[in-house]
Amino acid sequence: MMNRSAAAAALILPLLVAACAGDDTPVTPPAPPSAPAGAVNPDLPGTDGEFMRLARQIPGFGGYWLDHDGSVNVALTDAAQEAKARAVLAPVTRLRRDDRGGEGAASFRFHRVEYDFGQLATWHARLTSVLTLPGVVFTDADETANRIRIGISNPSARGAVEAEVARLKVPLAAVIVEHAAAVEPTVALSSYIRPVIGGVGITRDIGGTCTLGFNAYYVNPYWGAGVGTRVFFTADHCTATQGHVDGTVFSQGGSRIGVELADPPMLTSATYLSCPAGWQCRFSDVAAVRYDDAVAWTLGGIAHTAYWFGQTSGSTDADLANTFHINGGGSPVVGMVVGKVGVTTGWTAGPVQKTCSNFSGAGGILILCQDFVDAYANSGDSGSPVFTSSGSGASLYGIVWAKTSRYDPDTGTTLNQFVFSNTNNIQRDFGSFTPS
Repeated sequence: MMNRSAAAAALILPLLVAACAGDDTPVTPPAPPSAPAGAVNPDLPGTDGEFMRLARQIPGFGGYWLDHDGSVNVALTDAAQEAKARAVLAPVTRLRRDDRGGEGAASFRFHRVEYDFGQLATWHARLTSVLTLPGVVFTDADETANRIRIGISNPSARGAVEAEVARLKVPLAAVIVEHAAAVEPTVALSSYIRPVIGGVGITRDIGGTCTLGFNAYYVNPYWGAGVGTRVFFTADHCTATQGHVDGTVFSQGGSRIGVELADPPMLTSATYLSCPAGWQCRFSDVAAVRYDDAVAWTLGGIAHTAYWFGQTSGSTDADLANTFHINGGGSPVVGMVVGKVGVTTGWTAGPVQKTCSNFSGAGGILILCQDFVDAYANSGDSGSPVFTSSGSGASLYGIVWAKTSRYDPDTGTTLNQFVFSNTNNIQRDFGSFTPS
């Protein structure tokens, strides 16, 4: 299916610290630094952080994305910087969007734009407070449109959004306000499977079904995790309380496999610049669960099913003779095709449509810097591993936690989407882990 993980890893920022290197250095949950009011946090996460790094090398850089034919689209405010951009972005030419798994050199297409990515990122950070308004679903620094995009579920929210944009001194011309479907956490490969691998169904002692994301070794004294501690990661809202270890017990195939170990506390405006006052923020909807000693697992294993689809359910029949094995990872870019395996809708895949979007969640919680994929997910798929694959190898990109949809003006149809927390943001919340 999707054979572009190696090229992605060549350019995109920190893959997974200790992803395949066996680094067991103890790490406590990272504490984001503060910054002056109105500034961009210096450690901007995910793809936006990578674009900020590239902007320091390419004057006027506004981001890049992959096109249907595999071309690399580059936004620049200054056409004179094309040669510089070609040199810096050379590794990207190996990325292919083609969902049949093709790889090869891709051409560049340059687009003259009004704003560089530093401007977009500054405005996006300033507009986080918009997420506290009723009816606002997400905000995004959209490199493909060279605008800040704000999604609202109710047209009546537009006036308040535009007033807040003006109050924060962000140019209205730089903002697109559009309808967006509400984001719904997805809570509903359910057979007994041993050794346990990513993508299989798990149940909670509090009721409900989720999906196991991926297995890992995790060393962190803050959580009482010593060398050799075996965990799996799944969606945080699959536990009883987000941002708090409450001892949720998980089972697979009717037998207990582990209990919640780590669930980092929420950020506040005192600990992270872009978290609005009175709200709580996280970079991932993810929790870590410690395996019971007697449970067999496969480190790096992800369930392989018979086939995959995009906008409808794929196969949910596990092919245990052909399990995927994690061998890398990174941050996604728009246009890259990624897939997920979940207990409800199986193996589905599609192109990344947005990166590093901020979401307004339930209970005064904002989930920051999340990624959208044009592919199907449904209740029970929360926790699904997100990955690209080449043969039996898989590059890990994150964990699904929500579903939504969007209207596609090019086709005149509504597309299903899933939303996921990427691995760099999981690492930011938890510290390093070793998934392979």
